[in-house]
Amino acid sequence: MDVEQRLDKHERRFVLAEKRLDQIEKQLRATAKLVDSGMKLIIKDRKQQKEVDEAFNYKLNALIHSQQQTDEKLKELAEQQMRTDAKFERFIDELRRRNGNGHSS
Repeated sequence: MDVEQRLDKHERRFVLAEKRLDQIEKQLRATAKLVDSGMKLIIKDRKQQKEVDEAFNYKLNALIHSQQQTDEKLKELAEQQMRTDAKFERFIDELRRRNGNGHSS
């Protein structure tokens, strides 16, 4: 192989290597654009999720507070019912002790 043929062969290899490098650079630019777009989507999604989480937490806290108030009211109601039951039992006992004419026996 003479020098000219060897130079031609190396030149073809060099041109082929440049084409491959250009293709790789093009793919890297496309990948960088995809990564950039993906990061923007992730940031947007996280911001939206944070807003949803804040709204959910606000509603959950309101529900918890409401349930606590309901529990307190139920406790008060149960205590009142116990007092009413006791009064009613005393009233029934008083009626049993009375005779038919309304006077105590």
